[in-house]
Amino acid sequence: MSETSVRVANGRQLALSSNGPDDGAPVVYLHGCPGSRLDDSPGRNALLARVGVRVITVERPGYGRSSPCRGRRVVDYVDDLRVVVDHERIDRFAVLGYSAGGPYALAAAARLGDRVSAVGTISTVGRPDWPGAFYGMAPGERTLHRLASVSPRLVEIYFAFAKRLLARKPQRFLAEFEKELSDSDRSLYAKPEIRDLVLRASREGLRQGGVGAAEDWAEFARRPWGFDLDELERPVHVWFGTADRIVPVTQSRYLVSLLKNPVIHEIDDEGHLLVFTHLEEILSSIASPVSA
Repeated sequence: MSETSVRVANGRQLALSSNGPDDGAPVVYLHGCPGSRLDDSPGRNALLARVGVRVITVERPGYGRSSPCRGRRVVDYVDDLRVVVDHERIDRFAVLGYSAGGPYALAAAARLGDRVSAVGTISTVGRPDWPGAFYGMAPGERTLHRLASVSPRLVEIYFAFAKRLLARKPQRFLAEFEKELSDSDRSLYAKPEIRDLVLRASREGLRQGGVGAAEDWAEFARRPWGFDLDELERPVHVWFGTADRIVPVTQSRYLVSLLKNPVIHEIDDEGHLLVFTHLEEILSSIASPVSA
């Protein structure tokens, strides 16, 4: 893994990491919440070498070492991504968003034109005003939606507490997250390497407290995203599990209904953690050799 930071608008810094072969097909990966440039999976570099993909993970404002940007909209992040790929000298790239990163991937695909070669989302969050948005959702996720509907500051306090929990009682942090998972997710989550990854990525993601996470949740719950899904003419690969308790299948199916050209990857009896169990298939569905 290599890491760097890029200066974007108003002197802010965005941190990013790069994994995989330098000459691999570039995929810009947009992490979940809480997440960071350290999001990874066991054996990923071997997998990336096998499929010939380079993954660039870009932290959103307020996460990890990326400068905060309060009041941002989902679509505003597109300008940041444009600066990042220019800095990395990437002409065309695929974009992949996981969970809270999904709306940002869709925004990039809508606004960056032919620079985006393909787009995919994994277990991507929707909006609370979508029909059936809360059906089957885990209690902790419903709580976050309620807090965000009142004030981003309440979400920031929630994640500031999570940061303290990570520092003082990491096993309790893991246990609280496990309560939100489906049975299929829990069997994967029991693996020490997965739990270590969750701790590492979450600690870094909450380095600044809850400011980044609060802005994400405010965007999803209270603010317009700043673009319309019907702007997306290109195919969108939508990966989701029918047993997901963090982003219920009702949200994923409604997202599919809003897209003009969805490519549906609905996985029966699996949950939120498809990024670990189906990564090779997911990358293969969106990545192809492009000029850089």
